[in-house]
Amino acid sequence: MLFCFVHKKFALISFVGFSGRRLQRIKSGIIRKAYHVPVLAEECVDWLVTDVDGLYIDGTLGGGGHSSLLLKRYPEIELCSIDQDSIAIAAAQEVIGNNERWQTYETNFDSGIEQIVREKNRLASGVLLDLGVSSRQLDDAERGFSFRHLGPLDMRLGKDQTKITAQDIINDWEQNNLRLLFRENDEPMASLIAKRIVAARPITNTLELKEIVENAMPRSTPKAKKKITSSYLSGYSHCCQ
Repeated sequence: MLFCFVHKKFALISFVGFSGRRLQRIKSGIIRKAYHVPVLAEECVDWLVTDVDGLYIDGTLGGGGHSSLLLKRYPEIELCSIDQDSIAIAAAQEVIGNNERWQTYETNFDSGIEQIVREKNRLASGVLLDLGVSSRQLDDAERGFSFRHLGPLDMRLGKDQTKITAQDIINDWEQNNLRLLFRENDEPMASLIAKRIVAARPITNTLELKEIVENAMPRSTPKAKKKITSSYLSGYSHCCQ
């Protein structure tokens, strides 16, 4: 089995796997903006496919960029695409349309890959994982993924699968558990941040949390934004499990 990993942080070149205009024609009321064009899409697809009759899994469907290219370039493969985000799946379905060789699964790739292999009763020839949060998710204030916008402390990718929100974690967890959570993301000021959060409860939105973390930093520190990001990453990692 071949695994192909993509991380946007290290991408140097972008390749258009499908028409950007086609993505912009998504008409669903809940999808107002196109997903990012996947980086190195053609290279990933060509390296991934070693058996033109094989079963392949796109473990991070997103807007459907890699899946669309796989189905177009290799018409004989069977493709299963996974995403926790129902909005992303809807966007991809608009892009790809009906295809008897393609199935979607609304779950995380960890359990989804196991489910697919069990259902299909055969091993996958390759698995593609494009790791990282989509800019489409960051730009939607109602999702609560970014501290750039006022929004609820949600941070769930799959609201049907995950009941706990970032607001639950921030307001209900004991101070020591919050400290340990921030420590998991190598935050050296985890103790102070956790203490300030507990003292400021209840916290209901992204900008409130941002202000609390900022105020926990010495005014002269140049790394305040990085520390706020670290706090958000901590919440994201737990809400998206």
